Amino acid sequence: MNSSLRNKPVFYVCATILARNVKDAERFAHDAIGKGADLVEIRLDYLENIVDHINELNIPWSKSIITLRSKPQGGLFNGDELDAVNIMKTLSRLRPCFIDVELDIAHKYPEFLSEIKGLTNIIVSWHDINSTPEFNVLRERALKCVKLGDFGKVVTTARSIGDSIKILKLYKLKNPKYKNRLVAFSMGEQGFFSRVLSLVLGNPIFYVAYREKAAPGQINLEEGLRIAEIIRSEELDKR
Repeated sequence: MNSSLRNKPVFYVCATILARNVKDAERFAHDAIGKGADLVEIRLDYLENIVDHINELNIPWSKSIITLRSKPQGGLFNGDELDAVNIMKTLSRLRPCFIDVELDIAHKYPEFLSEIKGLTNIIVSWHDINSTPEFNVLRERALKCVKLGDFGKVVTTARSIGDSIKILKLYKLKNPKYKNRLVAFSMGEQGFFSRVLSLVLGNPIFYVAYREKAAPGQINLEEGLRIAEIIRSEELDKR
């Protein structure tokens, strides 16, 4: 795990940036950090012609999560996997705090993970943008993500309150590998409460919206900071 995570807070508040061009991405990122976000997630898949402008990106790298989300995983990137690997490999040399690598890519290109390890913290992620599978499937995905990355991320779409409860059960598994390394919650209006309750259960990254929501049910930055203040103060009192 990268040394940049020493002395980290109870959890990070991360503002997701959905910008269409590099200049807006830079401006939004600095503004979100200035407003109190601990991290910003730069969604590269929203940037137009990212391959042509990749070297122009000037953001607070030490406070950034770099994400290139594919269409099957709920994003906009429609290039092939090798294109994604090459983009992330280039940006890893700038030492962002995290790079989000989709589970399929992490599984198929282990040499890529080895190459960027030490330059950044790797989040291996898996999303179900249509539903919430059975718990044994969620557990299997979570274990794979945590095994391959420094952190694992499992996100589903809740069609009911029961779906959100199902994803939150991942935090109760008696597996030391999960401790403070698993990000798990549900999208959608029925998944709203799972985003907040996950923070009490050990979720290390609280994704919130900067201006535009990346997914249904996402909380905006201002509300997220207020929620974080309450939960952090309670958690610190227990220490």
